[in-house]
Amino acid sequence: MFKLAVERSRNAPLDLVCWKTEHCGAFVKTMLPLAHRWATLDIAYTEWLWAGAFSLHLPRLRYFVLNSFWFTKSVELKLEASGLASVKMISACPAYWMPTLSAWMGDRLRSLHLRVIHRGLYVDRLMNLIAVNPALEHLDLRWTKVYYPHPTWIPTVQAPYLRRIGLHYLGSRQITLDVISHLVLPTDASVALSFDVNGDPTIVADLDTRRLSQYIADRIKTLPTDSTILVYGTESRRLGFRCPSAIPNPHIDVAFYWGHGEGIIDPAFEQMVPLLKPVLCGQHELDLTTIMEYIQADVPGYPVFRSWGIEFAELNRLAIPSSADLLRLLINPLESERWMFPNLRHLQLTGRWQPQLLNLIRNRREDPAAQALESVTLRKAEVDSADLDSLTSLVSKVLITKGKHALYPVS
Repeated sequence: MFKLAVERSRNAPLDLVCWKTEHCGAFVKTMLPLAHRWATLDIAYTEWLWAGAFSLHLPRLRYFVLNSFWFTKSVELKLEASGLASVKMISACPAYWMPTLSAWMGDRLRSLHLRVIHRGLYVDRLMNLIAVNPALEHLDLRWTKVYYPHPTWIPTVQAPYLRRIGLHYLGSRQITLDVISHLVLPTDASVALSFDVNGDPTIVADLDTRRLSQYIADRIKTLPTDSTILVYGTESRRLGFRCPSAIPNPHIDVAFYWGHGEGIIDPAFEQMVPLLKPVLCGQHELDLTTIMEYIQADVPGYPVFRSWGIEFAELNRLAIPSSADLLRLLINPLESERWMFPNLRHLQLTGRWQPQLLNLIRNRREDPAAQALESVTLRKAEVDSADLDSLTSLVSKVLITKGKHALYPVS
């Protein structure tokens, strides 16, 4: 049946996909006579598949995916596949392959993913790989160690079409910053950076926060003015700073991962705030929903929130958790008699109903030093009819959602 299907396919391109390691060797060897027709090669590595030197001429190959946890035998893979558009390797690239990667990948790559590759990728070779593929659109390196050459020299590379780049846990925080700062990206590029600080709160001080903050600030300046600044934290010990644009593509996303450390989100959070303040003060939209859910009232995150509230005078849209403590901060002017977020007109709360919201709306309406709220969005909230009537009498637009996506206008 299989042989008949291949014969009937005539000269059509073939997509080879095999994820069962015990079958991949026999499958690929069976298809070797038709290698000139392969358009896709997506396989899990097994030592029975390749051993010793292995050379293939693949003139039609455009998509290559190799997945393996280790190579137990010496393998020399030589592909003649100058038409490759997409390459993805997961724990499947031994060190001695790296110098020849750019040779057999050609110069037409549009997508390159390297994951869990621990040896042999030097930053100069990585930059050269990007340079010789000017049409590259998507680059993702994850849990892949990148090394400095000797002597250290990193070329600046033009990447005019690289609109999605992710550099995640490259083994060195400094090398991540060196790579991204030596790439000349289009202004609408989407950039994601992740750093591992291994659960040690003291290591935060070792981060080049000033350099990272300057890079973020420079990227923010290229985004449309209607971008949302999103600062987030999660139970998996990630602190993130995201600036997605209202249009689908461009954003800057910086995340820190602390493993299983306790209470270490705050030092980095506090360090980033003053460094980014000059560029953030002109922003109009801020989303603090997940970060404030993670930071409790008795830790330094709240003083930071207070300072942001006063200094971000231009802000008119704010998203926060539905917290009684946070709403109290918004209701009452601080000692200086200045309102937090004085120009705030649109507020989004995530979580249960808080009666203090009504006081906040009334107080802002009565004080000319603060803008009155024009809209309120309540996510994952149950509101009784009396509270809902009071709310709609104070605000011209109310949106309520109970599910994950559905948003229902009330007024």
